[in-house]
Amino acid sequence: MSTNQETNPLFVDPPWLAPLAGYTDLPFRLLCRECGCGTACTEMISAKGLVYDDKSTLKYLNTTAEDSPLVVQLFGGEPHFLYKAVKMLHELGFRYFDLNAGCSVKKVVKTGSGAALLKNPQNLQDCLQAMLEASGRSNVGVKIRSGWYVSNPNYLQCGKIAEDTGAAWVTLHPRFATKGYSAFSDWSHLKELKQHLDIPVLASGDLLSAQEGEKCVEQTGVSNIMFARGALKDPLIFRKFLLARFDRDMNSTGDIFDSAKEVGEQNDLAGTVIPHEDKDIIQEKQQLIKRHIDLACKFEDEKRAFLKMRTLIPRYLNSFYRVGEIRKRVIESASWKELLDLLDNLGQWLQERENCTNFDS
Repeated sequence: MSTNQETNPLFVDPPWLAPLAGYTDLPFRLLCRECGCGTACTEMISAKGLVYDDKSTLKYLNTTAEDSPLVVQLFGGEPHFLYKAVKMLHELGFRYFDLNAGCSVKKVVKTGSGAALLKNPQNLQDCLQAMLEASGRSNVGVKIRSGWYVSNPNYLQCGKIAEDTGAAWVTLHPRFATKGYSAFSDWSHLKELKQHLDIPVLASGDLLSAQEGEKCVEQTGVSNIMFARGALKDPLIFRKFLLARFDRDMNSTGDIFDSAKEVGEQNDLAGTVIPHEDKDIIQEKQQLIKRHIDLACKFEDEKRAFLKMRTLIPRYLNSFYRVGEIRKRVIESASWKELLDLLDNLGQWLQERENCTNFDS
């Protein structure tokens, strides 16, 4: 482990929660921290929106003392806006910042932001330099892809630019921007970038289970990983990753989230669905969802919390067989009572679907 990693609190064993638009708000970040997440990122925030005091942008900055360390991820293609945004955030007490140079969504790249920066390495450098000057310290990182075009993999060039400019870390999503989220992440790019740079390299993309995360670290030597979609399905992925890395020798403390030690082996393979008769796993999901609801109600108004949880809960159910009807009822629920009744009766619902499946077969 390099000295940089040893002295930077971001680079300890717990994995990161990746920035996810529409998902990594304060309640979800706190839930993931309770489940073993070390560093969390805000949703991707527009630097220009912050400068113009857009209230819909400022809401992404809601945080608490427990929400630490927190990385604010910004997007923008104009160095002066990034400078002003980081300067403002730094004065408000935010310490860590990340430049998004990996988002391939059309409305982002058409402004020259996100992955579009990969087509203009000089502007990428200028944007990073502006953020570093505004932060007053080397607590700025950048998230990149393998390149814009498959024919032009420039992740080594962009990674080196980041390091030479003074970035504290580089996160690589090893896909090309033109591929969006299709095809598979190429871990060989992660290994090559790690060998090419002296600063920490983080892995992102297709890490849908703790085993996949552990395998990625072992095969590429990256400094740490970010969980994204895997965390949406199972926030316990962070704890399970740590248990897997340390031979699952953590002693149970009685905390509900430590049940991962007993069920992690069954509930942790990407693409694996869970038998309905496993009551421990069903109970674990119920507890996670209820804790998420508690946090959402604490930090959001009741109506907003309800609407958000109504759309998030179906993701927690993706691990089970034949849950289309249950997911539909959750999404269509009209009150907290109806939603909580569905949740309390989850085991019964799943068992009934299992019995119907067995009968039909």
